[in-house]
Amino acid sequence: MTLKPLNKLNILAAMMLLITIPIFAQIDCVMKIADEAEFRNINKMLHRKTVEKDFPDDEVIKIPVVVHVIHKGEEVGTGTNISDQQIISGIEHMSSRYRNQHGLSVDTGIEFCLAQTDPEGNPTTGINRFNGCISSLYCSEGITAGNGQGASQNMVKNWSRWPNQQYYNIWVVSEIENNNGGGGIQAYAYFPTTSYLDGTVLIYNTLGLEGNLKSYTDENETIIHELAHAF
Repeated sequence: MTLKPLNKLNILAAMMLLITIPIFAQIDCVMKIADEAEFRNINKMLHRKTVEKDFPDDEVIKIPVVVHVIHKGEEVGTGTNISDQQIISGIEHMSSRYRNQHGLSVDTGIEFCLAQTDPEGNPTTGINRFNGCISSLYCSEGITAGNGQGASQNMVKNWSRWPNQQYYNIWVVSEIENNNGGGGIQAYAYFPTTSYLDGTVLIYNTLGLEGNLKSYTDENETIIHELAHAF
């Protein structure tokens, strides 16, 4: 399921292995990519900044993300329908790691932040919620990663998706490949692409530093790892 990558961040591969304490940052997310030309321009900027090293060191690229919580009908904050605060803690911590606010790695000059404006120009929290139990297969097995168990990612992503040349899509799901949210595949992402499938999928109990988390995925490492693939 590997798609051909565009020219992006080689340096971010190193971020996949970093482990550190929680750090939080307040982020002002106002960037919105208007079209494919601008998308490719941002792509070139990222490459110049980290590979060719001819981009100003103090230039910061802010990437608006939208988190689609594909839950199973629970109240917000319970079960697979994780709270806003759990999501916020995950995005803020991830951004701080990419800015090296812990002082143990490199500053990529990239920040991630929940979108503040939706595709129609309306204010938004950057968090969408959708009851995936409209599909009995998703409700019982979650989403597939291509190995045959769970609902197709085409269907699940079609339930809630924003333009991937304006936002980075993250789908928070109940389980992957019928693993009941436990061991096995925790997440997957595509290398950079303009495909409608582009984005990251991860299990609800792997995102963030607080809330409904597993003991071995409670340091927010999963999303940090997957976004290194994505960039």
